[in-house]
Amino acid sequence: MLRDLLSELHHSPTASGQEIRSRLGLSRDSYEQVLSHLLRLGYVHAEILQADADSCPSGACKGCPMACQSSPALGPQTLRVTDRGVRFLAKREAAPTEQA
Repeated sequence: MLRDLLSELHHSPTASGQEIRSRLGLSRDSYEQVLSHLLRLGYVHAEILQADADSCPSGACKGCPMACQSSPALGPQTLRVTDRGVRFLAKREAAPTEQA
């Protein structure tokens, strides 16, 4: 599941957390656990968004797909797969072809 979520985040960087959870069939709690693990491993970096009047003058934060990445533990955030995460994915995606 780690690789699946990491791949979704990498290939669909603007997808909401809800969209990703739906595609992967994950509950919110499972998504939170896997995402927390990816963050600890350094495969994903979360940039916390400041959802206030100064950073979102239009007040449209709630409709923004990036805000939908929010989690109760982390708040609104953008998620970026790190170089380390990209290398992990590349290694895993190359492995089946090497065995064939």
